[in-house]
Amino acid sequence: MERARQAGVHRVVAVAEDEKSIDVILQLKARYPDQVLVGVGLHPMLVPERSKASVYQALEKVEITAPRSDVIGEIGLDFKYAQTGEQQAFQRLVLDRQMTIAAIHKKPINLHSRWALRETMNAAIEYTRDTGLGAQLHWFTQSKKLIRLTNRVGVYVSIGPSILDSKEARSVAASIDKHLLLLETDSPVPFGEEPAEPSWVARVARVVADLWQCDLDEVSRQTEENFRRYLG
Repeated sequence: MERARQAGVHRVVAVAEDEKSIDVILQLKARYPDQVLVGVGLHPMLVPERSKASVYQALEKVEITAPRSDVIGEIGLDFKYAQTGEQQAFQRLVLDRQMTIAAIHKKPINLHSRWALRETMNAAIEYTRDTGLGAQLHWFTQSKKLIRLTNRVGVYVSIGPSILDSKEARSVAASIDKHLLLLETDSPVPFGEEPAEPSWVARVARVVADLWQCDLDEVSRQTEENFRRYLG
């Protein structure tokens, strides 16, 4: 967190995956109250490997801690792990439940999508349309066609370190509406041999500046404005 601050990254959304990480993030928020924003949620990749009773217990934790959160996430769909029709149906039910929790508490959502891009995007569109709250598709740099749809309906898309060395990711990132673009790192996912960390947002921002053909201050100003709007 100190390296992030030194790099000019002054606010970080830390998103949970399960009950344990919710507790860790709440502790991190207590330690860095001005720097950390809290996301609570059950990650979709964990749903197929847990019993239904265990999943419902996790959802109770999400609901209890939602008032203390800034975002409900990381939630979504992941059909790499949910491979059967029954598993996918349950993953959809868990997503719907967490979106309902978010709507009740008037929180924006952070959405994960793997092998379910269009369906997850449609969930984001419906959430924004029905609630007027922010919906963010994280690491959603696989399809310009889908980005045209998210631009049209006002769904936020965050881009991360994949644009540092992927021409395809940079090309898709360049098509995201400037007023809907957010920055992320998906820490501690490794890129190359090095795990990402929040300070890398500054690296991502510099690539965005190149794509927009502007200076870094303009990227900082615009993405901060977008972030505030997303949070409501």
